[in-house]
Amino acid sequence: MKRNLQGLKLGVIANDDASLEGFKDLLAGLGCKSIFADTLSNIDWQGEINQQQADAWIVCVKDHDDDALADWLAEQNCALMLADEDIPQKDSASFGEWRQRWMQKLHKLRQGETQVARWPKQLWILGASTGGPEAVSEFLAALPDDLDAGFIYIQHSSVAGVPLIRQVVEKHSPYPVEIAEAGQAVAAGKVLMLGAKKRLLLNSQGMLEADGRAWASDFSPSIDQFVYSAATKVAAINSCQLGVIIFSGMAGDGAEACRFAQQRGAQIWVQSPESSISPYMPIAAAEIAEIEFSGSPKQLAKKISQQLSDAQVEVQAAEQVENQAGEQIPAAELDKVAS
Repeated sequence: MKRNLQGLKLGVIANDDASLEGFKDLLAGLGCKSIFADTLSNIDWQGEINQQQADAWIVCVKDHDDDALADWLAEQNCALMLADEDIPQKDSASFGEWRQRWMQKLHKLRQGETQVARWPKQLWILGASTGGPEAVSEFLAALPDDLDAGFIYIQHSSVAGVPLIRQVVEKHSPYPVEIAEAGQAVAAGKVLMLGAKKRLLLNSQGMLEADGRAWASDFSPSIDQFVYSAATKVAAINSCQLGVIIFSGMAGDGAEACRFAQQRGAQIWVQSPESSISPYMPIAAAEIAEIEFSGSPKQLAKKISQQLSDAQVEVQAAEQVENQAGEQIPAAELDKVAS
C-alpha cells in the first residue's frame, strides 16, 4: 500500500495544530509527500502556497467561514479533498477506520478516480417518500436534456429497494441516474440517488463524502440531514443556486431543513398536494418554510426549464451590452482622430 502512494504530492490546510499534525502523520505513514502544511491562521494567500504544484489539497477546516480560503479554493484546478470530521484518538477503535477511509481516498486519487466538481448553475435536492418514484419519474421525464442543473434524489427506501427504484426512475429520465458513492461530484446533467445504508453528505467542493455513520434519523436516507449539510456548503458558492423540491411522501422529513436552507438563499418548492399520492410531506414543508412554487411534477419541471432559460437570456444580454460598450471609441480618441 505504502509503495503505491509514494510520490503523491499533497498540501494540507487545517484549522488547528492537532489536525495538521494528524494529517501529516497519516501522509508520512502512507508514503505520501506533504509539500505544504499549515494552519489557516498562518497562511499568506499571496505567498508560498501559490507556488506549490500539488496533486491534491486536503482541507481540514470544519465549520469555518473564511473568504480568503473560499477564494483560493475556487481558483484551484487540482483535486480538493475536504476533511470535515474530527480525527479520532490513536488509541480509539475508530482511528483505524478513519485511516482506512483516507487510504482508500488517496489510492483512488493515485488511480485517477477522484472526480473534480464543476458546480452547475443550479443544484436541486429532490426529497420524496410514498409516491415519490412515480412523481420524480414524471418530473425528470419532463425536463429537457441540456439543463445546466444537477440533481440529488433522496427517496425513503430500504437498502434492498434502492436499485429497483433507480431502474424505474432512470427509464423516464433524460439524465443518467446513479446510486451515489463517496467521492462522486455534483455536475450538470446527472442525478445522484442516495442510498439507505451509508450516510453521504455534501462537502464544500461539491463532493459526496461518507463519515462512516448510518443515517441518524427515523428515515433512511434522511432528507433533513442532507439538506442541512448542502445548505451550509452551497450557501458560499456564488455560481450555484441551491433548490429543494419536496415531492409526495408521508411524515415531515425535510420540512425543518427547508426552513434552514431558505434562510441561506435556497429556493423551496413542493409538489402540489392534489397531485401527490401522499400529500403530507409537501404540506409539512409548506407549514414551516415559505414555498416559492407549488405544482405538479410536470409543472415543476417546466418552471426549472424556464428559470434557467431566462437566466441564460439575461447573461447573454449583459455580455452583449458589455461587448458593445467595449467597441465604442472613447471621446478622447475621437478628438485625436479629428485633429
